[in-house]
Amino acid sequence: MIKYFNEKNLEIFNKIIFVSDNIHHVRNIYYLYGQNLHYYFIDNLWLISAKEIKTKNSSKKKRLPKYYEIDLNEGNVIDFRKKYKHATGLGWNNLNVKTGSNMEGYFSTILFKVKGENCQTKSSITLEIEKYYKDLLIPIELTLILNKNQKEDFILNNNNQFVFKFNCKLNAINTIDIKVKNPQSLFDLKKGLNRVKNSIILNSISING
Repeated sequence: MIKYFNEKNLEIFNKIIFVSDNIHHVRNIYYLYGQNLHYYFIDNLWLISAKEIKTKNSSKKKRLPKYYEIDLNEGNVIDFRKKYKHATGLGWNNLNVKTGSNMEGYFSTILFKVKGENCQTKSSITLEIEKYYKDLLIPIELTLILNKNQKEDFILNNNNQFVFKFNCKLNAINTIDIKVKNPQSLFDLKKGLNRVKNSIILNSISING
């Protein structure tokens, strides 16, 4: 599904309603589709539809289009290991991991904005990432794409920091797309029946001028 979302494919919403309790996923869909879709909050669930839903009990939240903001006047790090700090975007599960945001599947996206006087055109951005399965000996092959045009391939062995050159622009929406070549499930590893494919945990993002 994430592949179709990133392609901004509207056909997947034909005759169906997308339901989610994850505001971070909904924000990502809003970033991709904007006003081409309708967004409703009903009974603590988000409903997204290609057609308007007529009901008295729904509301459109003002917080919907907001993204994580890094205020460089106050600090340069988003630490996802802190309570209530979760990656904004598709492909992340924050429910079962006590530290960091857990990537599920082959694709994920991170959305964020930067503000503050220290936002410089010649900056760098660092992702601190670790393996989901600590005892997995196979290296994890990652492709990171910053703002759709800067692509880097990495190999994750244990805990690693991945650094990009970053052209910081105030209040612009930035995206980091992550592709994993070889995620594994407990079923793949012959350790259980769960077929959800996991690979990495994102601990933090930091920006340096």
